[in-house]
Amino acid sequence: AIAEAVRLLAGAKKPIIYAGGGVINSGPKASKLLQDLVKLSGAPCTLTLMGLGAYPASDKQFVGMLGMHG
Repeated sequence: AIAEAVRLLAGAKKPIIYAGGGVINSGPKASKLLQDLVKLSGAPCTLTLMGLGAYPASDKQFVGMLGMHG
């Protein structure tokens, strides 16, 4: 699944990975898979409020949390 997602992201003009609380609720393995996806794709990553902690905020590919209302 990760390889397919990376393939699709590679064909995108301006990809971004937007993750949320589902990653947190799915446990540490999901956070690790998210990190792998971001690294392999080279795309920036953003999180919802409920997704904070799913991706390291100190990473250069993390662009911060999107606003609560869009």
